[in-house]
Amino acid sequence: MKRSVFLYAAMFLYLTCFFTACVEPPYFMPTQTVSTYKEQALVGQFLGTAFTFKWKVVGTNLDCVMGAPGTGWVAVGFNDPNIPASSDKKTNANIIIGYVVNGSEVHIQDNYGTSLSTHEMDVHQDVTAISGTETASPPHTEINFTIPLNSGDTQDIALVPGNQYYFFIAYSSYADDFVTYHDDYCITKITL
Repeated sequence: MKRSVFLYAAMFLYLTCFFTACVEPPYFMPTQTVSTYKEQALVGQFLGTAFTFKWKVVGTNLDCVMGAPGTGWVAVGFNDPNIPASSDKKTNANIIIGYVVNGSEVHIQDNYGTSLSTHEMDVHQDVTAISGTETASPPHTEINFTIPLNSGDTQDIALVPGNQYYFFIAYSSYADDFVTYHDDYCITKITL
């Protein structure tokens, strides 16, 4: 009798430790690094604008490059992949918007979507500009930045490599600001 109680207790402890070790806590973030960029060529829904977006995971950050054929701002946004297909993809999205002046001086903000057509600056600025270029002929703006995969900020979307997200990119062909309405945009799903 004592032996069977001992065996059951030992088995219980073993299985408890095994299953507990297999469950990752909710704050776990992968620390993998991808050495090359994934790239997505996107076409605007109104004007057929040729957008580019590149990304790679570097530790616990997402290193991104966004580009558009203008000399104004360019923006990208990430949102929950489980929102209904018929709903607005911009509300509650994590939006990164930036522009370049003097050829390479980057101005960038972390925003969040407040409605289909509006966004506000995030309380916590969880974006770091790496570099930017702007050319007048042909007009083109490109901005390289990083964001945390999981900033812990409720106004950001936690991103997990390998998961799919609603994604959008937009631009203004001329406005160096964070508020002018876009000239064109594209909404799709991407897998990080």
